Amino acid sequence: MERESRGDVRDGEVVLEACEVERLVNVLDRLDDWLSHAQPDTLEDMVEFLGPARLGRTAAEGIVEVLDFYSAELNRRLRSAQTQVDG
Repeated sequence: MERESRGDVRDGEVVLEACEVERLVNVLDRLDDWLSHAQPDTLEDMVEFLGPARLGRTAAEGIVEVLDFYSAELNRRLRSAQTQVDG
């Protein structure tokens, strides 16, 4: 999927349409939920893929934290924006 670029990327903002944010939140939520309920073998595969045991485990935990944070934060911002539009 290709999108038209808006604004100057140097301004530090990325603009997404509400439907794009909804799709992104859905993906983040699903990944987060899957990782939260994954079998130990799956998590160990992820750790192994991400690097040596200690670094891989730290990276895996970091990914789960990022998924948790951004799925919640994007959801919050989307609801706030929709509330402002709905008045």
